[in-house]
Amino acid sequence: GCSYGRWPSRGRWTRSPPARNIGNVTLSEPATIMPASGPVALRYRGFGWRPLGRRRPAVHDIDLRIEAGERVLLTGPSGAGKSTLLRAASGVLESAGHGDVSGGLDVDGTAGLLLQNPGDAIVADRVGRDVAFGPENLRLDRDEIWTRVREALELVEFPYDLRTPTRTLSGGETQRLALAGALAMRPGLLL
Repeated sequence: GCSYGRWPSRGRWTRSPPARNIGNVTLSEPATIMPASGPVALRYRGFGWRPLGRRRPAVHDIDLRIEAGERVLLTGPSGAGKSTLLRAASGVLESAGHGDVSGGLDVDGTAGLLLQNPGDAIVADRVGRDVAFGPENLRLDRDEIWTRVREALELVEFPYDLRTPTRTLSGGETQRLALAGALAMRPGLLL
């Protein structure tokens, strides 16, 4: 992996610091992505979720603490519950369907979520309006919204202007747009 002072910054790539292993989770030093209200800690306490109509839980008895500013790589086979944990931490677990939650989950700030399919995150027909969606829902001042939109698109080195139709973007451009949308919210935790 790579770390950098500002994400991404051409020509300033450096090797990531050595990672520390804790069970199946790999931790390394944090990267500064964008000014936020501050890094966010995350804690799962015996957390579990069983989808409605299923006998077996998608995840169960998860105990994990991620300190503010840590970077974590969550790995596992398909169906292991990675997306379930991320959706729960970002507050959108019910978008995966109804189910029974057990244990606890503490997130001490705002979390942004990048979905596996970035096209699922597109909500508007133009790039600028799409990135503005999150900040608008925070009820920010219009000038602040568009400042965040421009900053986020610059951070991901998005190659087109704000009026570009989202339907014309390639897969990689759609990924950059989805990341810009998450960064415009200035989350303390990016999932």
